[in-house]
Amino acid sequence: MELQLKFQILSKILDNIDEIIKVENNLSSFINVEKDILIKDNQIFFEFYIQEDVEKEILKSIIEHYEIAMQILINQGYKIYVYNSQEKYSNICRDFVQIFKDESIRYIENKDNNLKLILESKYTIMMSEEYFLLSFLLEKPCIAMFMGENLLSLLEINNNTLIKKEGFNASVLLDKVTYVEENYPSIKENIANLFKKSRKEIIEKCDELVDIKNQNYGNEKQIIHDENSDDMETYKNQLKQKIQFMIEQGQLEEAKQIVAQYEQIVKDDIDVYSIRGVIAMMEGDMDGANANFKKGLALDEKNVDLNYNLAYLYQSAEKVEEAIYYYKKALQNAAEEKDQEEIYSNLKELGVKDNKEDILQHATVEDNKILHSEMTKSSVKEELEAYKKQFKENIQSLIEQGLLQEAKNMVEEYEKIVKDDVDIYSIKGVVAMMEGDMDGAERVLHEGYEIKPFNFDILYNIAYLYEINEKYITAYRYYKKALKLADEKDIDDISMKVEILEKN
Repeated sequence: MELQLKFQILSKILDNIDEIIKVENNLSSFINVEKDILIKDNQIFFEFYIQEDVEKEILKSIIEHYEIAMQILINQGYKIYVYNSQEKYSNICRDFVQIFKDESIRYIENKDNNLKLILESKYTIMMSEEYFLLSFLLEKPCIAMFMGENLLSLLEINNNTLIKKEGFNASVLLDKVTYVEENYPSIKENIANLFKKSRKEIIEKCDELVDIKNQNYGNEKQIIHDENSDDMETYKNQLKQKIQFMIEQGQLEEAKQIVAQYEQIVKDDIDVYSIRGVIAMMEGDMDGANANFKKGLALDEKNVDLNYNLAYLYQSAEKVEEAIYYYKKALQNAAEEKDQEEIYSNLKELGVKDNKEDILQHATVEDNKILHSEMTKSSVKEELEAYKKQFKENIQSLIEQGLLQEAKNMVEEYEKIVKDDVDIYSIKGVVAMMEGDMDGAERVLHEGYEIKPFNFDILYNIAYLYEINEKYITAYRYYKKALKLADEKDIDDISMKVEILEKN
């Protein structure tokens, strides 16, 4: 189950929205972590967290008993990674680790390593709600220290938790470690089942709302007539969550059907334009996506989602000026700090040097001029793109017919008009291979790779070149890169090649 879906489920179970938001921010770095991480049976992640309200004597006693428990675990062969998220207590945590003078227990300086270490660990010991919830989302068995009974009850967690600080000692913690070790499979299964059960309840609840034809909507009609009704807002939010869930699962046709049903009941909801645009993008219909986003912006030019999605669309099409313009509009209208940070990060990736505060405070007059200029040029660009596409298709047709000299002549003509088109490097490489000029093919393909290192055709052709020249290790490396960029139709073919090369 995807982490973002689990996050939605957790948001429905719990009321502590502040801690959930912290966890969501932590999850943003999860995309940079390898998903298939090998669990190390003897590794524990320990979050050393000091609660503000704990009395000094109790804290001193807790730390002393932690020392005893950690030393016993080290003696039993465990490797322990210790982290503290509180800047003012980091020295206490660092001193705690240094007491042991043992490589088996280490203090973590860099927060960026936390997710990987949590995933590698067999289980965790967590003292703050933020990190406990993070561990829970990752379906990692966890010994929860001094959490609120309410939270643990909602998450149906009991035996592997400690609630009271008073009377805590090393043997109590070690008993919990033993319990987790002995019941590890069932604890993991219980966490997974909670998510599955909640997911099913969300789907069933939304399905009740979606089954319009088979239900009597007399009450709903009364709600709909009252635009300020809380029930109506709940209905709309639940139905849109259902649509969002289906989009995330790739069930685009089903999502479109529910959008159509939703529009019959709720008129002029601006969110629908954003949803339709996202579905169109996922289906590869970029023109349809563009049209939906702009229709929505014609009704609400300050809508953050519409501006952001249109900016992303332009960014995907490598239309940098347009992408910057709409990202800036999204930033200027975003109310949440985390949204502003995400949008500003995208702007920096596109080369924007202005600081965030300047963008927020000043209208982008210059950007409007740039955008107008770009729109004026757009029809000329479209004609040029169509010309380039047709020209390259003609060259490809000549290659497929074995008319290599004619193809080379057309490539030369094309290069007089269009400079540094990476597709041409790929075409020239294929022609050279067909002519038996492997050195020439390698040279020209690597020239293309220097211009655009993330081009699928270039990567695939380099890999194929090395494969036929029996340089299997290098071929394997480039096939792996190509696999990350492959369309669905190419994935099976490349995966098979990777599998074969792994065995060589």
